Amino acid sequence: MEHNFLPTCVDDVIKIVKRANVENKRITVVSGGHSKYMMRDFPEPKSDDGNLIIIDVSNFKQILRVGEDRVLLEAGVIAGEIKQFNTSITDYFCMYGECNTVGMGFWVNSLSGVSGISLCSSQFGYGCNYIRTINYVNSVGEYKTLTNKNSKEFQALTMIGGEFGIITSIEVEMIHTNNPKCIKAFIKMNGMGISDFVKKILSTSYDGNVSIMYSIECRHNDLLCVIFTYFSNDINYPTTVFEDILKFTNIVIINMQTTTEDFSWVYVDKLKNSYREYDNMCRICDDTYKYIDELIGLMKSTESIWIGISNPRYIIQDYPNNYLYIAFVEPFTAAAAVKPLLDKYCPDNIKYLNIPMYGLELKDYITSLSKMSLEELVDMKRILDPAQIFVTRYNLGSNCL
Repeated sequence: MEHNFLPTCVDDVIKIVKRANVENKRITVVSGGHSKYMMRDFPEPKSDDGNLIIIDVSNFKQILRVGEDRVLLEAGVIAGEIKQFNTSITDYFCMYGECNTVGMGFWVNSLSGVSGISLCSSQFGYGCNYIRTINYVNSVGEYKTLTNKNSKEFQALTMIGGEFGIITSIEVEMIHTNNPKCIKAFIKMNGMGISDFVKKILSTSYDGNVSIMYSIECRHNDLLCVIFTYFSNDINYPTTVFEDILKFTNIVIINMQTTTEDFSWVYVDKLKNSYREYDNMCRICDDTYKYIDELIGLMKSTESIWIGISNPRYIIQDYPNNYLYIAFVEPFTAAAAVKPLLDKYCPDNIKYLNIPMYGLELKDYITSLSKMSLEELVDMKRILDPAQIFVTRYNLGSNCL
């Protein structure tokens, strides 16, 4: 049996899974997004004694509007394609990941309960909460459609889908509003602490019927890229509100422009297996700002790509207090310099499952927001995949032993 498959339809997937059962093979699945980066921790199929096969569903590219507020996304669809789809409709938009190359993982890697963080979901909720239907091929090669979002099977698939089957498509609810508008500003920090700047933004209130989120990237030489995303029926809403926020005597605005920002560039070196990423949600407090300051110091000393800071404060129903989402990309040569800072400032923080953090185990991602406990997931693994046909880098099956 071959080791790598690129099916073009659901029937192809069914045949591969059934054959894998007959020949006692293990299966892992990749789609059109970042999942190929996840494969770096897998052995080459031949070095695994030929037992591991890879099913790549990146050919599954259909985006189909199936109702006024519903859209079907096949498993190979990526964020950039959803953005393009959104330009073809009015009054609604479908959420998408910050990177144009984010794929199905935006929706179904919700192990921590917060999958689907983006500039859009900060306003409306997480991507995983908007899945209404899951279509997948199970461990014995049966094609199933799940519509009960409260069922354990549905929840297990959204939390760590690749451990239970191969999702071929999902149907998601769209948001009843115009597409969000983004403005990007590059600013030069001259002496002012970045944490002070974050404090200023957090304390700024906005008037009118406009919701605004932001994301900050800290790049080299104290250069910040600040991206404001706002939702308003007035598509010509002025940029004055952003300029007011940036009015500090020691901040120089290099430029400001409307953007369709794509963070995919940050993955170029990571795909070369030279960087690791830490993603976490931190409760906003004085220690959080100290953490940010120390991260900035590490950025300069380790030449990391960026630190991303965003504020999902609008999801008040999920959080008793404000949180910051902080991502830190670090070269492997830095010997996990940021890990001690996580332990120091954020011992109980929420681990966002994007690219798994170095040194963390599967259980470390389970939080109070998770739909199921690790024990429940293990039980579902025994029920849905008793022969452990499916495997991911999280290796849920090892907990079944």
